[in-house]
Amino acid sequence: MSCARAVVLAALCLLPLASCRDATQITVDVTTDVKCPDVKGTSLTIGTLDGLDGRPATAQTTACTPGAVARIGKIVVVPSGEKDDAVAVRVVLGFGRDPAECVAPTFGPGCIVARRSLRYVPHENLTLPIFMSAACNGVACGPTETCVRGACKPATIADPSLCTKAEGCGEEALGSVTTDAGASPDVAAPPPCSAGAVCDVVSASDIVDVAVAAGALFWLDVRGNVTRAATDGTGARVIVRSEQVPVAGLEADAANVYWTAKGQLRRAAAADGASPSDVASAAAGCLRWMQTGKSMFVGEPGASGVRIVDVTSGARFQAINNADAPWGAGGTSPRDVYYTNFNRGLIRHADGDRGVTDTIVTGQKNPRCLAVDGASLWWANSGDGTIMTATTLGQGVKRVAEGQTGAWGVAIDSTYLYWSWEGGVRKTAR
Repeated sequence: MSCARAVVLAALCLLPLASCRDATQITVDVTTDVKCPDVKGTSLTIGTLDGLDGRPATAQTTACTPGAVARIGKIVVVPSGEKDDAVAVRVVLGFGRDPAECVAPTFGPGCIVARRSLRYVPHENLTLPIFMSAACNGVACGPTETCVRGACKPATIADPSLCTKAEGCGEEALGSVTTDAGASPDVAAPPPCSAGAVCDVVSASDIVDVAVAAGALFWLDVRGNVTRAATDGTGARVIVRSEQVPVAGLEADAANVYWTAKGQLRRAAAADGASPSDVASAAAGCLRWMQTGKSMFVGEPGASGVRIVDVTSGARFQAINNADAPWGAGGTSPRDVYYTNFNRGLIRHADGDRGVTDTIVTGQKNPRCLAVDGASLWWANSGDGTIMTATTLGQGVKRVAEGQTGAWGVAIDSTYLYWSWEGGVRKTAR
């Protein structure tokens, strides 16, 4: 049995590294949805899974970088023995308390604990993202388990080759194996989502927007990756990797997938992400097709406006001016535009040609992305985790779902409403 050594990449302070020069290593990337003022510290322990809870912390930090998902830091762990040794990592985040007070086996309130166990792959740099979810506050899993969104799961990643991907091996890799194509094997499709039920589609973290088109589901994460799956969540694969950040909006059709990345509206082939290219300049915001023509609405919260972009020619023009953080927008034409006022908690309707704007819904909590069909509106309130709907006249306002912390993106097809939240993508029957 060997021990592991670690090297600082970002905020975590670790023991010095001796002489290791090969590429056999694991990069651990720790993030959280806990607000930084509530993060009193984070510790990391390296060892083997069966003895991890009895070992002192290898590293600790008080660092926390605010954001949609807060960043704690990155470290590199390298083997001191064989290049295919097993290694385990335990991360403890102090939610309002010192993590040193979080003691196994009970840990207690204010302690968020995550574990991972896997083998090194010789001469490979594995990426191991660990998301410290507030839903795991006070959840004490067994010594070979980890907390995922409030529930305990086995902590072992059976196939470490999943971690060679650019985005690494997230929570979906726990206990998984790969096929010869390098993806998780297909499982039986889940049963239909019955009327009134909220159903999980995929488990993922850090999603900023979701889109559905031609029988496929797409999602965009904060690291600039676009993933495609069937609309039931099976067959997920990353088709676009590591776009320039920040990223914000996502939309798709049968031919292409579109997203905003660092001031540009970009696109690539919807089937496989081939030939990524710029379409036009566009400030970061949600994207939705205009229901007439080959154009889409782009919310521009930083510029307080809504822009329409022709995706064929790249031509752009302003549809709405002087809005207050209009993240989401949709509608049928420049004379029929719906948009969200993030800061003021409003849903508004405008005739851009005549400069007439009406408030149709009030009292929302930071509404973000918006979806529209001929009769109804749907939007995500990121401030209180509610998914809402109303008619296009602003009548019949009601909650579709609540408790959806981190809700940002929404999308619709003929059967379901989909949305992104901190745990992945969910849906409910329309």
